Amino acid sequence: MNFSNYPGAKNNSGILQFYINRIPYHTRCFELFGGTAILSRTKKPASVKNIVVDADSEVIAQHNRRNDAKIDYIVGDALALLKANNTPTFSYTRSDFIFLDPPYPFSSRRSGKKYYRHEMTDTDHVQLLSTVLQTDANIMICTRENELYDKMLKKWRREEFRTMGRQGVVQEIIYMNYEKPVYLHQYDYIGGDCWQRQGAKRKRERFYNKINAMDIHEKHALIEELIKQDAAAVQHFLWQSNSHGV
Repeated sequence: MNFSNYPGAKNNSGILQFYINRIPYHTRCFELFGGTAILSRTKKPASVKNIVVDADSEVIAQHNRRNDAKIDYIVGDALALLKANNTPTFSYTRSDFIFLDPPYPFSSRRSGKKYYRHEMTDTDHVQLLSTVLQTDANIMICTRENELYDKMLKKWRREEFRTMGRQGVVQEIIYMNYEKPVYLHQYDYIGGDCWQRQGAKRKRERFYNKINAMDIHEKHALIEELIKQDAAAVQHFLWQSNSHGV
């Protein structure tokens, strides 16, 4: 199986950075329509658990041949796993991040063609959305413009990203059931495009070099002041570093 030509693969320029810059900090990550699993394989792993699920056994077999120790690849049904919430053995929490990239509704496909061995009908999409609306975790869903998602997720936050698809320029849409995160899961890709990301990286490097050149006591005074000004952020990043074994 060649993932480079896999339908719906999120390998367009800038789209992964667009997603990652909107993912809140989390300790467990679930990518339930795995496909190429490019998001889970690109983003920083969650500290407790990273799970990729796909209904296609050939897709999962291809991933397992990678011997990726950081991610558990499982053959399974996304809807069934979502419905398993609040059982005696498992429940989702707001420390979890669920990424859903289901097959696009046929109404949103310009070609109208089938691309996957496991497609979804409109009824399947309704069941999926009805379930996620009752799931208490931080959830991001990506799709293309369609009335069903707009109607059922009208109370969710929505953002768009313009990219190239098989049939030309398209709008990728993400829906999120959480406000703009205070703390992101990672900060490597801050910026709206490659130039902004490069500028942000250079700015961080300049700040670091200035701080590193300080007298040791001046550096400690700066750290002490940062703690005074934003103790909550300092505590968050210290806890995050410990949880990741940094």
